[in-house]
Amino acid sequence: MKACSRKIFLLVIAACLLSGCAKGKIDILNPQGQVIGACSANFDWHWYGAQDLVNYLLYLCAKSHQDNGRVVANSAILKMTIR
Repeated sequence: MKACSRKIFLLVIAACLLSGCAKGKIDILNPQGQVIGACSANFDWHWYGAQDLVNYLLYLCAKSHQDNGRVVANSAILKMTIR
């Protein structure tokens, strides 16, 4: 019984160590430079690779705003390569 509970305990610890969180935010500006909104994405306790997903969601949101004539505060997200 001890071996089984030890394996479960190690599995729980490994799952906690492999998970993490990722978040990001980009301000959306009007042509005068005033903040009129923001794109944000946040994942808590998600598996490895969550930051890539956050960056992709921010890219989609920023691209949509840029296509509508708004300015993105940090245009570096628009230069990322989507595969």
